[in-house]
Amino acid sequence: MAALYDQVNGWGPDYEYWLQVAGTMSALDVADLGCGTGQLTVLFARAGHRVVGIDPDPGMLQVARARKGQKLVTWVQGYAADLATASADLVTMTGHVSQVFLTDTEWAKALGELRRALRPGGRVAFDMRNPHARGWEAWNPTDSRRSVGTDSGVAEIWHEVTAVKDQLVTFETTTRYTDSGRAEVATDVLRFRDEPTLRTSLISAGFAVDQVHGDWDGTPATKLSRELIITATRTVRGPQDQAGPAVEGRRNVAKAAAATRGRETSR
Repeated sequence: MAALYDQVNGWGPDYEYWLQVAGTMSALDVADLGCGTGQLTVLFARAGHRVVGIDPDPGMLQVARARKGQKLVTWVQGYAADLATASADLVTMTGHVSQVFLTDTEWAKALGELRRALRPGGRVAFDMRNPHARGWEAWNPTDSRRSVGTDSGVAEIWHEVTAVKDQLVTFETTTRYTDSGRAEVATDVLRFRDEPTLRTSLISAGFAVDQVHGDWDGTPATKLSRELIITATRTVRGPQDQAGPAVEGRRNVAKAAAATRGRETSR
């Protein structure tokens, strides 16, 4: 699927949007979480940002590392936890990467790791398909079918939803090569969170929501917008900083003692 990804997901208004976000905030360091084959990642680098592209899929990164301009990017196979602390001014999760975090625990942990990776005042930016728009209803063999050319001939690709429960949508993606008749089927599950849920989770993780757009032209989100495109700023203090006075006091004493001994305390 990595080999076909670029043909199915090419340049679009979303790329222009993300590049504008990074440029407007003058982000020096950008971390692209779930960078996939690195199309947008390399564009960030070409725009003058220092960029880390991180993804857990070795197949996707293999394509990324073969891309023209790939030497401008530091590629990392891993997850949010593998981002260095206070290393980024902007962390992006594009292409609806945010929907792969299925449980509230996974999502909260991911946001916590992103906050850790951001410098004070840094931002996270991501997109989420709005559940109220029910976009998955078009994920059927008729409406979602498309054809792309490959080294193995023409391939037909389509989606088909197999289950919708609460905020979880399970679907199959079929890739059928017309010359040979060979077919590959992959099953995925995505979580659709609505705007109030996203706002609450971001605030709980130590972010202040800056804006929520409903389309790539910057239109404000409505209840039925297809997209929820969110930018949020890392606050000065977050949940991991909310220790009681006694604990803070012990930390300060420990830091002072460590400084006297000429070394730092462990994080």
